[in-house]
Amino acid sequence: MRTLLYVLGGVAGLGVLSFFTLRLAAPNVVIAGQKATERQAVAELRTLLWAQDRFIERYGRAGRLAELAGQATLTPPLSTSLLRPTMGTRTPAPGGAVVFASGYTFRVVVFDQAGRPVPDDAPVPPGATAWIGQAWPKERGASAAFSFCINGFEDILQSGNDTPGQGYDGARRVPAPDACVTPGAPRLRAGVGADGGQWSDWRGRRTRRSLAADQAAGAAGGAKR
Repeated sequence: MRTLLYVLGGVAGLGVLSFFTLRLAAPNVVIAGQKATERQAVAELRTLLWAQDRFIERYGRAGRLAELAGQATLTPPLSTSLLRPTMGTRTPAPGGAVVFASGYTFRVVVFDQAGRPVPDDAPVPPGATAWIGQAWPKERGASAAFSFCINGFEDILQSGNDTPGQGYDGARRVPAPDACVTPGAPRLRAGVGADGGQWSDWRGRRTRRSLAADQAAGAAGGAKR
């Protein structure tokens, strides 16, 4: 009888221990999964930068996701897609189609030479090489939390996506084309974006390409003086 009580007590103890272990560990597992998803989103944006560099070199303008992924007709045609084909699978959303991949929602905004966003249903004009790539959670709070953006200088910004003007969530709530742009800044700069959210440098630092672009701009400005 005593042995049976010991066994039952041990089983109960293990049950309590398992309960508290799961209760404490589960949130950490969710957070770790979200962080991994967010890192993958930034990796997708950096691949987008690589693809845009090659597209601009060939066509003299920035490309949309469907074009970069080989899912749109181009003249001359791409010999091989610059992004994987699934990055060209478009889903309708307010303000233009989006793409879902790796737990995130992606969109490319191309700007004309006057700095205006080219409408999603209009052709990209020749010489329009400025663009911003946006990424926000497919399911806010579940797949991930942070939003990100990148441009052709590899300025990468991140935001907690938690201010009243944000809350970007799949195709249900989509950022404006200039959401992460700090008004008056020459490029993507840390600060309060046009959406009222706080945007900061990804991982708290600038990329080498971004810093090199600053140095080149400074050298050009010094030469003019």
